[in-house]
Amino acid sequence: MEEISERRLHSLKLVYGIALAFIALTLLSSSLLMQYVIQRNAGDSRVINLSGRQRMLSQRLTKCVLALERPSLSAEEKARCGEELASSFADWKAAHRGLQSGDEKLGLPERENSGEIKSLFAGIEPYYAAMVRELEAMVRQIDHPDPDPDIVRRTAEVMLANEPKFLPLMDRITFQFDQEAKDRIFSMQRLETGFLALGLLVLVLEFLFVFRPSLSQLSEMMASLQKNGEQLKLSNQRLQEALDNSQRLAEVAEGANRAKSEFLANMSHEIRTPMNAIIGFSDLLLPMARDSRQLEYAQSISSSGKALLHLINDILDLSRVEAGKLQMTPGAFAPPDFFREVRQVFAQKVAEKKIDFRLELDSGLPGALILDVTRLRQVLLNLVGNAIKFTDDGYIRLAVSCLDRPETQGSRCNLEIRVEDTGIGIPEADREKIFGAFEQTAGQDHGKYGGTGLGLAISRKLVHLMNGDIRAERNPEGRGSAFVVRLLSVPVAACLPDGTPGDAKGRGWAYSFQPARILLVDDLEINRRLLRAYLQGQPFEFLEASDGREALAIMREQTPDLVITDIKMPGMRGDELAREAAADARLAGIPVVAVTASAMPSQMEVLRPLFRRIFFKPLRQGELLGEMAEILKAESLAIMTGVEKPGTGEKKDDPLCRDPEGLLRHLAGLDTDYHAACKTIQIHRVRKFQSLVAAAAESFHAPALSRWAASLEAALTSFNISQIKLEMGRYAEIAALYRRCGSCTERLQ
Repeated sequence: MEEISERRLHSLKLVYGIALAFIALTLLSSSLLMQYVIQRNAGDSRVINLSGRQRMLSQRLTKCVLALERPSLSAEEKARCGEELASSFADWKAAHRGLQSGDEKLGLPERENSGEIKSLFAGIEPYYAAMVRELEAMVRQIDHPDPDPDIVRRTAEVMLANEPKFLPLMDRITFQFDQEAKDRIFSMQRLETGFLALGLLVLVLEFLFVFRPSLSQLSEMMASLQKNGEQLKLSNQRLQEALDNSQRLAEVAEGANRAKSEFLANMSHEIRTPMNAIIGFSDLLLPMARDSRQLEYAQSISSSGKALLHLINDILDLSRVEAGKLQMTPGAFAPPDFFREVRQVFAQKVAEKKIDFRLELDSGLPGALILDVTRLRQVLLNLVGNAIKFTDDGYIRLAVSCLDRPETQGSRCNLEIRVEDTGIGIPEADREKIFGAFEQTAGQDHGKYGGTGLGLAISRKLVHLMNGDIRAERNPEGRGSAFVVRLLSVPVAACLPDGTPGDAKGRGWAYSFQPARILLVDDLEINRRLLRAYLQGQPFEFLEASDGREALAIMREQTPDLVITDIKMPGMRGDELAREAAADARLAGIPVVAVTASAMPSQMEVLRPLFRRIFFKPLRQGELLGEMAEILKAESLAIMTGVEKPGTGEKKDDPLCRDPEGLLRHLAGLDTDYHAACKTIQIHRVRKFQSLVAAAAESFHAPALSRWAASLEAALTSFNISQIKLEMGRYAEIAALYRRCGSCTERLQ
């Protein structure tokens, strides 16, 4: 019975579809027919109108000729009559031709006239031709200063003789055009009536053979539904059981999510701990490299370590965003400086690929905005990095504009950032897909381009957290791709802050520390060794402990000036050490700084109150020195040719060098490297030049050069582009001083 019902229902659907198709075809045909009638009727109206106008033009021509024959006519009136004659004659001839063969300029469609109309035009042709010949001669006489009166008189006679015969025939032509148009309209109306009758017939048949059987079938189906009521109740019970099971699964999933977070935190710590040593020691090796091969090896270690760290950070960021634990920390920053720094970050890669980097900043861009600049930098480094990676020739364009112009401080603007490239492009079908986690363009050569497919997913989530959106488009020039970031209602800052944590620490300044006792606490000896290397050359005495319990004993015996501790250690952890020290009156005044590989926000909220500062691995030398300078009250020294204390004007006197002539010859050999580094300020070139100068300063015992190399190293470590440029300019001053000095016993003044 069920199979028969389904077969009948299928047949009814088929018949219903055919009936609807017939109705639609009928309506469409009727509509097209009406459009055709309207269009054709419009052409007929134009033909009839112009046909009737020929009578008027003929009479106007006769009137003008007779007026010109009058001797009392003034010159001005003759000129006006002549212009009217010439204009009317041209219109008369054009209309006569168009009525027979069509003319687009006159709005006359091309058409084949009936035999009756052709016969009438043949009958009127002799009179028309006679008048045309005389009128053409008359028109040629219009501009003549002394027109021939015989031609004027003869033209008037010909017009008066032929016009009475021309006009009746023209009237018959007009009537014939009108009659034929009415016949066509009548035929179309009859055809339309036939179509409508056919449509009504289809509707009647549909009612008889579709709707009535459908109603019967629906009645049967309603009866079947009533019989299945019990089955529906049973299904509801099963559904409730499924919902209960889903609740249990949700609880299991939540537990799994917690386990995932714990796993990520543990793995982050375990991976960051060796990464801290790898990146830290590779950064220390870079300035020690004495040739290009050593420099290349050290750079490879450093870049590989940073790439792995970047992957770890991406996974953690994605986990934080998905868990809703990533918090934005807005702050004021200067957009022009920020976007120029982004360009400078990629200067080396752009130069290597020989592509053009275009930075276009809108003149209306506010001088200061309030955003989480760290997260914005993360998004832009991802987008610009991808653009460079997938572009082998052409250009990269970073365009920044404020879509509206804030008039007053404290207002807001809608910020648009476009990153365009002329690379391989993104298929339209993949432009939304690529924002998913671990998603990449279909067919992408992973061996050539690499990548994990996390960058764009994280970028979109970060942009959403900043009240914005990001989308992928086709480059307007036709090749490559474009990514558009729009951040809505970005606050405009009244001014920039005087300084932010980490901005002014260790950048372009050396620190004159007083002797101090530093306690290094870490269960891994390699991490303690890295800290000692970072602080090498300072007047520090180092104490070491492998866990918190041992560190507390040392603190009670020797009272260090500063404790630098890891957090996750076997035995007593670093946070437990900080709590014990804070609870002991003798130890509470000793500042404790933490260095950790943990990166989960929930943990940091608990740990921050325990420490003077928390650094995340991999630790940077400039960060550490800057914080220690504040804690230990070190004096900041501007690293110039002579070390000068700010505001005092005092200078230390250092001997020029051990072998000035040899040093000058060596510096002359570095001129090519210096100019190459200054030309682009590419980090790898500057770092190579800095290492060569540092080696020369050590070999020739040149203290001023050593201080300059240390200052440039600090700027390179903190990636302070403006300070790097400043130090490269100072090198020329130092080299000039060495050239002016004649003996190694002279002092730098």
